Amino acid sequence: MTTAQYFDELIFCLNRLPAAERDEAVRFYREYADEAGLTSYEQLTERFGTPKELAYRIRTGTAEMPASQSPSRAERRGFKKLPLCIAGLLTVGLLLFAVGSAIGRSSAPRNGNLTLSAGDTVTGTDSPVTLAETSASDTSGAMELDTFSSMDISVVAADVRIVSGESFSLSYQLHENEALVRAEVDGDTLKFRTETIGPRIPSGDWHVTVTVPADTQLDSLDITTVSGDIEDSGHTCDEASLCTTSGVIELSGVTANQLDASTVSGSLGITGSVSELSVESVSGSIDLDGDFGEINAQSVSGGCALAGTLEREAEVETVSGRIQVSFPDVSVNASSLGSVYKDNSRQGRTFNQHGGSAELNLESISGEIEILST
Repeated sequence: MTTAQYFDELIFCLNRLPAAERDEAVRFYREYADEAGLTSYEQLTERFGTPKELAYRIRTGTAEMPASQSPSRAERRGFKKLPLCIAGLLTVGLLLFAVGSAIGRSSAPRNGNLTLSAGDTVTGTDSPVTLAETSASDTSGAMELDTFSSMDISVVAADVRIVSGESFSLSYQLHENEALVRAEVDGDTLKFRTETIGPRIPSGDWHVTVTVPADTQLDSLDITTVSGDIEDSGHTCDEASLCTTSGVIELSGVTANQLDASTVSGSLGITGSVSELSVESVSGSIDLDGDFGEINAQSVSGGCALAGTLEREAEVETVSGRIQVSFPDVSVNASSLGSVYKDNSRQGRTFNQHGGSAELNLESISGEIEILST
């Protein structure tokens, strides 16, 4: 495989960035590759990681400038770290070897206030204690919470689950190498943060479970996790931004005005009603079934399956992933260097259908496209 293929994949993985920032990042790594004499896909992967790994580090602001024997053109120009991914500030990223402060958990009052940093005192408890007195292995707890309408959650290995109940509350179970940094209701926002304090977090039933009354109308969700899943069922939210690296995003019967969801290798499944939906994955599958206004779905090698109803427009793009769609009353523009099928009948490399009330644009480089009538 060639360097051109490497950078083509990198560009695709960065397609959600503003064009100027994406071009700056790609130009920077091209110049480094040229000056370092990296002339193959394999050499680039050995130096920078796979295209999707490098793209993820660029989007989360954790990409470091590669070592060089002498200042390069890119180095002299002063390459800057790029903004975080659409899911918000994934501060822990993939740096699972980072060593944080040895912190633990303390009991919290009804409002759930718990914000920790080295030497701080935990307030709002019957017996305030300093961080130094807490146990790093005390990583489970539960708290009743004041009413909130937004969530801002960032964790490492824990699943994030939103469930229905009679009141606002939260419970968590973390591995001893994932420590609680913050848990509080600040204004109308639930804020929950963890960080790694050890080299590795094995698989297990690590979770953060947030309970809200079933009729709660949430304003916003901003949830990121590295290896954990994100799950929600039946809730209504105005805006949501969800991001995981290797975890699964599973939303069932949700209602949202605007929803952005992204994974690297985890699968993504959404049912419900969404006015504006944007989803992306590198190698994970995308499965959508519901009532949608607009859809923007992008994948590298993961398959995309879309069904339900479409009010306005859908854009679906993959590199090698298979695309399958089933919407009534749509105009279709489809193209692939692979094959395009309409109701199991091969159409060649392109297919066009006009007269629908909504527009469906499908494009793949080498993946198969299948359009099903309803």
